[in-house]
Amino acid sequence: MNILMALSQLEVTGAEVYATSIGDRLSADGHSVFYVSDTLSTPHRGQYFKLRFNKRSLPRRLWHIAYLIYLIKRHKIQIVHAHSRASGWSAYIACKLTNTPMVTTVHGRQPVHASRKKFHALGYKAFAVCENIKQQIETALGVPAEQVKVIRNGINTDQFSPLPVVSAESKPIIVIIGRLTGPKGEVVFRLLEQTIDLTCYQVKIYSGSKIDSRFDQFRNQVQFCGHSNNVREAMRDACLVIGGGRVAIEALLCEKTTLAIGEAFAIGIVNENNLPQALESNFGDIGEKELDINFLELKKELEDGLVSHHDRAVLRQRIESEYHLDKIVDQILVEYQSAICHTKRKEVPIIMYHRVINNDDGIGVHGTYIKLKNLDKHFKLIKKWGLKP
Repeated sequence: MNILMALSQLEVTGAEVYATSIGDRLSADGHSVFYVSDTLSTPHRGQYFKLRFNKRSLPRRLWHIAYLIYLIKRHKIQIVHAHSRASGWSAYIACKLTNTPMVTTVHGRQPVHASRKKFHALGYKAFAVCENIKQQIETALGVPAEQVKVIRNGINTDQFSPLPVVSAESKPIIVIIGRLTGPKGEVVFRLLEQTIDLTCYQVKIYSGSKIDSRFDQFRNQVQFCGHSNNVREAMRDACLVIGGGRVAIEALLCEKTTLAIGEAFAIGIVNENNLPQALESNFGDIGEKELDINFLELKKELEDGLVSHHDRAVLRQRIESEYHLDKIVDQILVEYQSAICHTKRKEVPIIMYHRVINNDDGIGVHGTYIKLKNLDKHFKLIKKWGLKP
């Protein structure tokens, strides 16, 4: 299958890691995966094409559509999988014009306005990475329930084996991983300003974002480590990992004590009791409204988390069962196939032979047979026609 992943990225995000993780597994299974995006920083298998989806003027959008049509035809794309609003809008038009199947993974809370309610631009089906997203796009945008399915982030669990528990002999190390822009950047800033006692803890921040000037006041107390392609290694010395969405999932797979806080609210230290809420909200990223967090109250939660002794192995098992990459890819492939059948409106032809024989001894009483040499001719004809049995 020829698959085009469409993203609009200006920096590394969970959506980019999700798309490349899914894409690499599909490539390993023999599919051809292509990527089109503003940038693509995560290592990946498959050809990448640069297209500035974040430039959204009308002439630019027309160019986006034209270029996507070119890619679809040039590489015989059989399905487009969009991962953002900007890429999804242009991909939707291009797919309509070329009669190409399209699906969308919705990674975050969607803006609500009149045009968005009328023009969903999600394609055959929307994959919501958590239950709160599914509920929001159904209730706020009016997307039919049958068009939305929860398919979680796919994580290659083999890359996130458990790390040893770190004993904090001096200052405990707190690792924060995530963007320093937008709502996530605001969360990190408020954590440093109001929640974390920077005299008591060593704080390391891993982010591919350009560091805003407002973080300058923390430079002498916080280590800004830049982007890391090895998240597990970045977490190795951490007594506590702070993050939302995919970061929290990966930290739990490494059996690290995890303070889940996202763009909407704080889950707190993840344990067996609050795990259902964490799953539903993508670990605090998706709620009824954005950034509803009391950062001062989080201080005690953080301190208690550094001495808590919850069962990390049990949490890891639960996370594996929800996010295992093979399970997620299997679910996506089923939807790809359904999207292709629905869009192309084609039935799958099946040739059935009752009996294939070498000689007349196997003719039987009904005469429903074919000779082996004729079967070979059929196969050669199918190949000559360019069909893929």
